[in-house]
Amino acid sequence: MAYTLATITDRIEQELQDTSNAVFVAAELTQGIEDGLVEIARYRPYIALHELATAVDDKDLDIQGIANLLRISELEYKIDQTPRAFRNFERRGNTLSMLIDFNPAASEEVYLYCEKPHRITNLTDLAGAIDLGAGYAAGATTIHIDALQATGTIKADVEFTITGLTGVYRLTTDATIATNECDISFYPGLSAAVVDNVVVTIETSSLDPELERLFVLLVAANL
Repeated sequence: MAYTLATITDRIEQELQDTSNAVFVAAELTQGIEDGLVEIARYRPYIALHELATAVDDKDLDIQGIANLLRISELEYKIDQTPRAFRNFERRGNTLSMLIDFNPAASEEVYLYCEKPHRITNLTDLAGAIDLGAGYAAGATTIHIDALQATGTIKADVEFTITGLTGVYRLTTDATIATNECDISFYPGLSAAVVDNVVVTIETSSLDPELERLFVLLVAANL
């Protein structure tokens, strides 16, 4: 079973024997959870695939747009080869240099396998719906959804599924819900066209059941 932020918080309070917040106030619990999501990723990180494009004769890649990046574990270029073409690289700030002995062409795809903190959603309503009469074509990377909870923020790197489509999609930026709806931008693009009112289901947590229990104990121990 995957838990939301509210249920994870309740479990931590129970572990602390402080369900009334007499000792640990809500702000302390929130900070402890945020710190714990980073700390547990040091042992078993959440891995997100990011796709960047090369510039002609340039082995450097700009990674400043990758949200919540902790570490890059692997770089694949050229992509989807058999066997996979994983390359060595060096990172200097927001610049990643591929250690290759040839110059790329323009607009070639590079896959980065990025280690990031885990996520626990702060939403209480995890189901929405496509909101566009004409639907969206295959390949779209921004859609409008409604039928969500009234307000809130869906954080970057939260994953979601769409009824009738295979695969999992990941938000690339935060999305702010207003009056039960919002635009979401995501990766990869839609695998097929979707029509109005198709259900969108937002993940609760990137932690599996084993990590959830360890996470509760970790946060409680750190507070």
